[in-house]
Amino acid sequence: MRRRVIAALVATLLTLVGGALVAAYVVGADQRAAAKLEPTPVLVVTEAIPVGSSAVLGQNVDVRQIPRTAVVSDALTTPDPIDGRVAVTPLHPGEQVLADRFVAPEDLSGDAVLIPEEFVQVTVVLAPERVIGGRLKAGDTVGVVLSLEQPAPSSQTILHRVLVSRVQGIQPSEEAGENAPPEGSQFVTFAVTAPDAERIVWSSEFGRIWLTLERETSLIEGTRQVTLENVAS
Repeated sequence: MRRRVIAALVATLLTLVGGALVAAYVVGADQRAAAKLEPTPVLVVTEAIPVGSSAVLGQNVDVRQIPRTAVVSDALTTPDPIDGRVAVTPLHPGEQVLADRFVAPEDLSGDAVLIPEEFVQVTVVLAPERVIGGRLKAGDTVGVVLSLEQPAPSSQTILHRVLVSRVQGIQPSEEAGENAPPEGSQFVTFAVTAPDAERIVWSSEFGRIWLTLERETSLIEGTRQVTLENVAS
């Protein structure tokens, strides 16, 4: 009887030791795998930051550990370099914070946006119904849809994610109400590459332009040339 009790105790002890060794191995494997990813501290947007707002640690940004391979070049690790500065473009949750997205408040005009140095700017004049009902604003990104009558009627999105750098036009009077469309044409300025500026100018000269508002979450794949033959398909 005593031998059986001792054997049972030894078996139980070996089981416990074995379980502890397996658990230690699993924890060690997880730690080794995490170490290979090289976790790196990066400042990440946690709440949307509109144009003209500051980044505040613990309020709309936080420091997160992400794999080094996923870190964007020039991403910040603390908010110190942008202390007292304001966003020039809308920032969305999950984005890594970059210093060049912020400027001093006095450098931000009512419709100022950050324009890449290599971009050019070009302006077209459009009726309000072609400009999202006249509700377009600087900092928005749009799709440019070109409609042609010759050689056959067709429409197609020719550009995506085009940055709007300025919108000018006569806004509705207070008596008309805030939902009233603007009065008259809108002057819309885009910041684009030189080749895309040529495409926009050609489209304005020889066709008709419509703009579509493209947000970060907009699904823009699958566009095509729409003609009389395929418009219903």
